[in-house]
Amino acid sequence: MINFILGIGYIVLSILLSGFIIYRFNIGKNHRTGVKGFLYAGLILIFSATVMNLLQYVSGYPQWFHQGVYIYLEIIKFSILAAGFIFLVIGLIFHIDYFGKCESEIAAHLGKLRLIESLQQESKYPFPMSELLDRMLRGILSGLEEEAAAIFLLNRTQRQFVLATAGGLSKEEIALLEYYPYGRNIISQSIEDESPLLSSDFRSLGGKAQIAVSRFRSILVLPLISGKSKLGAMLLFSEREHHYSREFIAAIQPVTDWLSDKIEVTRIGRELSKNSKELEASREKLQAFLGRLDKIIKCAGGDTTVDTFAEKCIGFPNIDEVWLIGMTNGHLQIYGGTDQNPDFSENFRAALLNAIPKNKPLILNQEGTDEKGNNFIIRSSLLIPVDDNGS
Repeated sequence: MINFILGIGYIVLSILLSGFIIYRFNIGKNHRTGVKGFLYAGLILIFSATVMNLLQYVSGYPQWFHQGVYIYLEIIKFSILAAGFIFLVIGLIFHIDYFGKCESEIAAHLGKLRLIESLQQESKYPFPMSELLDRMLRGILSGLEEEAAAIFLLNRTQRQFVLATAGGLSKEEIALLEYYPYGRNIISQSIEDESPLLSSDFRSLGGKAQIAVSRFRSILVLPLISGKSKLGAMLLFSEREHHYSREFIAAIQPVTDWLSDKIEVTRIGRELSKNSKELEASREKLQAFLGRLDKIIKCAGGDTTVDTFAEKCIGFPNIDEVWLIGMTNGHLQIYGGTDQNPDFSENFRAALLNAIPKNKPLILNQEGTDEKGNNFIIRSSLLIPVDDNGS
């Protein structure tokens, strides 16, 4: 009777063990571990072994089979129990290993977020672009514990990369990479393909690096692209072979994306500021010009002719010719100016006929083509409307 009660207790214990493992390790809801089969198989086998153990204490059990069979049943029961524990242990090992990897990934993501947060704090200050990139690169080297890195910015006008900042490189290595051709090399290919590239050969960088013997055995090229703007690339160097993995690239990609956007925003802000200053300077020059012109018009006496008025206007900066023109019956009428025979082309005359009725200040540019086929401005003319009262 006691053995029968113990058998029931083993069954209850196996059920409690199954419930604890399923609940504690969240086996039922977790579909990513891929080891549920091991765990469930182990628990089922252990439960089956306890059921077989309970049957041994049922009255009449010794008469169920031939006497020689029971030794095999004991072996089968032990084998089932052992297999159950083996499957259970394997499942728990894989399960714990999976969550260990998850913990490592979470730690990597947290490190990446802390790095981005640190870079964002640095970028809040109004540093010049070169100093900002230098601070960001040092932050990346420190945060990722890398050996050396460099940031190149693309100068499309001169079709070359310019080394904006570098860390961990010797003077000789910096000299090799200071100006970098845009063309058939790994950096250009990475930017054109818009994807990171790996190399184990320093000479694959091209340029002066083609003739260099380097200590680096792993090079990672990360393109800096914001929208449709291809800005340059960030390079990471390591003396260890096969140092950079897909996981590392996936972890650092958001950092380079953020850096690209920051560079683009800074560049656009700098261009807007420059254009704003140029526009303001042009506006001030135009206001001064109109003010002086207004004074000349108002000071013109009754004996002032169109030609003498035009001669007075020559004193303005960047003014070579002055003409008073109008329209009569749809035809261009030249009333006078600084020359007796103006060399107005037919296209320019047509542009004047189109602009005069608009009765507002306009700039008319005549373009030409040089020997190389490049366009340039031959004549730039400012058209200012004047009413019958001379204002």
